[in-house]
Amino acid sequence: MDTIFKRLTFSLDTLTVFRPVMDSSVLSSFYRLCRAASDGDVTEASCRYAGVYYRLREAGFAGVGEYVLDVLKYSELPFAKAMATGAAEASYLAAAERDVRILSEAACLSCEDIKRQLMHLPGGYNDIIGTLPEWETGVSLSFDALKSFYRQNGSGPLAKYRAFLWSGDKMTPVASPDPVRFDRLVGYDWQRQAVLENTRALLAGRFVNNILLYGDSGTGKSATVKSMLNVTEFSSLTLIEVPKQSLTGLPDLLSELAWRPRKFIIFIDDLSFEDGDAKFSALKVILEGSLGRRPPNVAVYVTSNRRQLVRRNFSDRDEMNNEETVEEKTSLSDRFGLRIPFFSLNQEDYLKTAETLARQAGVAMDDAALHRAALQWAIEHGARTPRTARQFADDLAAKQPG
Repeated sequence: MDTIFKRLTFSLDTLTVFRPVMDSSVLSSFYRLCRAASDGDVTEASCRYAGVYYRLREAGFAGVGEYVLDVLKYSELPFAKAMATGAAEASYLAAAERDVRILSEAACLSCEDIKRQLMHLPGGYNDIIGTLPEWETGVSLSFDALKSFYRQNGSGPLAKYRAFLWSGDKMTPVASPDPVRFDRLVGYDWQRQAVLENTRALLAGRFVNNILLYGDSGTGKSATVKSMLNVTEFSSLTLIEVPKQSLTGLPDLLSELAWRPRKFIIFIDDLSFEDGDAKFSALKVILEGSLGRRPPNVAVYVTSNRRQLVRRNFSDRDEMNNEETVEEKTSLSDRFGLRIPFFSLNQEDYLKTAETLARQAGVAMDDAALHRAALQWAIEHGARTPRTARQFADDLAAKQPG
């Protein structure tokens, strides 16, 4: 009566290519369920059945099939890398396909059949076994679909999420990235179009320029970069934000990204260096002109309040090789193929921006009154920038009746 469990346990024991997935919480409990049932231990098997159900729900899944598919897609597996890089030979493919058949057999085993088998084991309480909740079954795994996924996305968290924070040795996914939309940004049209076209070329598989977006605070430099994630046709783009203190880990990060099919923007926000900062050299290494070439699926987008990223001090003028020293410090900015300025708005453009954002926010006020209020707001906040205009529009919208 327990032949089905003995066979499935034996099959799972012989997994090769996808063997690591058995360490996942649900499949580990499922295996122990099969093992206990094949040994005739109804108490242990029933306990493991309950554990499978709990861990499925804990992980947010209704069935074993969808859980297994998720684990296969988003675990870092050597076979996924081999598929993404075209290095999977025929024997490797055959072994992987065999594993998928075994896992599919496990996923398709119905709870009704499992409970029926448990009821035939001695020492159990069938009235209790019969009331055990059931998970969804019958989801068959497609090896062809899995191969296609690996070729298009790679595997692991970098295939699942689209935004990350890199801390030098750890990649933390951002489950809900900034929803700022490119088509809702106001002003700086040619600047933003240049970023858009460069990103479009990256996604088309071309080796593109790194970008330095520089200028006044609050002009939308960071928003422009973040908005790339929300462009409809850029679904294969991933944004990785790297803080300045983690720049020394960039070579390792690039090595990790190089083989993956997706396209990546390394985003370094509000960057500047003090004289003698060692992180200056770390960034310089991955920009144009270095021996270790940046992979073609990666571009570096940097924002800064200054065009020259390295702050120069007065002692520079007194150094023996002054010309070479200054050239070294200014060369970092020159290594960005696109250097795009974002400066504070003149009064006319500021008023246009404030009006557009206010209308988008549903503010009902005549143009003259709105302009007067916008100018007063700019005076009080000391800037004519898109950020100031956005804050003005949000304030007006919050005060709208009903």
